[in-house]
Amino acid sequence: MTSQPSPCDLTATTLARAIARCEISAREVVDAHLEQIAREDAELSAFVTVDGEGARRAADICDAAPAPRGS
Repeated sequence: MTSQPSPCDLTATTLARAIARCEISAREVVDAHLEQIAREDAELSAFVTVDGEGARRAADICDAAPAPRGS
């Protein structure tokens, strides 16, 4: 059995196509990235501010929008 790669390991193009095909939701992608930030940023200090709530709201808006034509 092969496991699915984490959304954090996929390219932006691959994620955009998967979201357009409803294979993954924008919210799932955002949540995966926020979880990775939470796990790793204490050591990396790569972010000054993380707006998780705003990112989730934006993802929910994207998920509610109709899929683009030709996807």
